[in-house]
Amino acid sequence: MVITADLTSQTTSHTGLSPLSLSTQATEITPLISQSNDLAQHANTSSSFSNHLENGREQETVKEVEVFVPGESTFIQTLLNILCNIIGTGLLACPIALAHAGWILGPILMAMVAATTLYTLKIFLRIIEKNKSLKTYTEVVGQGLGPIGLKLVTVIFVMETMTWIVTLVVLYSDTLAAVWPILRSDQWKWVSLVVIIPTSFMPLRYLSFTSGFGITTNWVLIGILLFTGIVTDGQHSPGSLHEPAHTDLWPNHGLIKFGTVIGILLSGYGGHALIPNLIRDMKEHLKADRVCELAYGIAISIYLLVAVCGYIMNCYTT
Repeated sequence: MVITADLTSQTTSHTGLSPLSLSTQATEITPLISQSNDLAQHANTSSSFSNHLENGREQETVKEVEVFVPGESTFIQTLLNILCNIIGTGLLACPIALAHAGWILGPILMAMVAATTLYTLKIFLRIIEKNKSLKTYTEVVGQGLGPIGLKLVTVIFVMETMTWIVTLVVLYSDTLAAVWPILRSDQWKWVSLVVIIPTSFMPLRYLSFTSGFGITTNWVLIGILLFTGIVTDGQHSPGSLHEPAHTDLWPNHGLIKFGTVIGILLSGYGGHALIPNLIRDMKEHLKADRVCELAYGIAISIYLLVAVCGYIMNCYTT
């Protein structure tokens, strides 16, 4: 007790401060030191948290990056595949569509349908260019309509595709059974399945050869149509190219038949939803607009040629 008192008195004598003042200073100094330590710890925590956020953002950025790898199909191969998609069974229905619409509205509607489908096709291509993760028609639609819309459109798209497959198989088998009757129609259907199913697993660049064969058969069909129209005598048939049958400028077969014109014409361009897949497999993808415009130009020329020749040969009576 004496030593403590002496020390306290010495400290008081040297500093000139009372013990109460010393205790007050100690009390004032201690919180400042603890606050500075807390601030340092908070700063370290904030810096580590910000570094964690930056690392997380970098990881997210890396995950979102997708390297676009061009396909292997050339310009000509892609053109043949597109033509095979938009020129098919709808070719045979063009004359009846022109007959229902007349000479005035028929060509206008044909041009409108072609322009509309080409415009929507380019919209799909622009969307796919901005988001490389989208690859198919249904994925593009799902991007805009959400999961429910994606499921709905997928169901409709699959049903439409199945309908076209059934139509083509029936047309193919019945035609071969009539032209080459070595097998029955149902047997030709099995042959078509054996031939067609493996092609679903082939690269698109190889399918361009079958597409070229399909385009060739279309031109053969057009040649047969023109030849028939030239050599046919108008007296023994409804009409020919040199003796045209009676035709109409305006729709003259009722509103119901006129209302079917749009559906008939759209059937020829029903495969345009598959074209984005063909463009994605294209080696020179920057020429997508050019190959689509060229394909549509060829397609509308063929459709008009068949429609006009078939109409003046009076396809409506057949």
